[in-house]
This record gives sequence, structure tokens and C-alpha cells, in this order.
Amino acid sequence: KSLNPQTPPCVFESKLTTFLNLKIRGTSTIYVFSGKRRNLIKILYFDRSGFCLWQKRLERAKFVWPKKDPSEVIHISTEQLQWLLTGYDIWKMRAHAELKFEKVC
Repeated sequence: KSLNPQTPPCVFESKLTTFLNLKIRGTSTIYVFSGKRRNLIKILYFDRSGFCLWQKRLERAKFVWPKKDPSEVIHISTEQLQWLLTGYDIWKMRAHAELKFEKVC
């Protein structure tokens, strides 16, 4: 199934049931949708001149998807989005703490 051009751009007429509202630092909001089987992701965003729809389907693997409230906006970096699309579980990954030194001997 596909998007119906007669409907608002955020309304999908497909079997994509899980919705994730992401805010990537430094960019506009993107909307990420996933199917029940977690092998398909669609990303919808606006790029100053129109809406863009991007899709990735995995042949054998599944995307790691957060168990969060779908109405909650999740802030991630572009690097974390790349990790999500690559197959990493960004919800369990933790970066090293950033060190700030005031004095150097």
C-alpha cells in the first residue's frame, strides 16, 4: 500500500503500526514508522521544498525498536539514527561520560 496524495502528509494508509517521533539535533522533526514485524522502517520529513519519504526493508533481520510512549518525542543525534538503521540497539548503548578538566599539570 502507499500514501494517498489526497490526505495530509502524516497519515499513512499502510500496515505500519508503530510510530516514533524523533527530533534530530540541528534538524527539523522526522517521523519514523515501523511495521509489526520490525523489518521495515519508513521515515517522513520536510526538507524546505517538500516532503520526503524514505524506506528501508531488511531481508532477514529486525530493527531494534524502543518500548516508549508513541506520543513522546525522542531526541537523538544523527549518529544514533544511523546506528538505528544499521541495527544497533541505541536505547541500551551508552557513551562514555564527557570529561572536563579545569587544570592540567
